[in-house]
Amino acid sequence: MGKGQQSVREISMSVFLKDAVLNGLKAEGFPLNHARWVIENPKVFFVVKCQICTPVRAAFEEYISSLTKR
Repeated sequence: MGKGQQSVREISMSVFLKDAVLNGLKAEGFPLNHARWVIENPKVFFVVKCQICTPVRAAFEEYISSLTKR
């Protein structure tokens, strides 16, 4: 790396998606009951073995967990 260049941290698509969705849920104050409904109805929102759905679901689960730990 040359002078003045900053290191760019590489992250996986999965980590990026999870973080982006989680931050969006928090920023918008997504209603807890809606988040639970998404998780309780996976066939409506998620596709089995989908590489996008898995981190998105994980973000919803972490969001729910963060609100219910209080």
